[in-house]
Amino acid sequence: MKRIEQLMRERGWNRTYLAHRSETDIALVGKIVNGRVRPYPVQLERLALALGYTGDLSALLEEVEDGPAA
Repeated sequence: MKRIEQLMRERGWNRTYLAHRSETDIALVGKIVNGRVRPYPVQLERLALALGYTGDLSALLEEVEDGPAA
């Protein structure tokens, strides 16, 4: 799972809500989360701002280990 998706889950957000909060098209959010599209820096900044993420922006696109199944 991508770091973006992990942050969304931690907040209880879905892609629609992230798209709304970041003023980004829902289809684009899905493509970014799925790794089918590499976002422009401005798009990545919008997602980070919406998520309250202040770390390295490139880290948002990295894969992270899935946590234990709930």
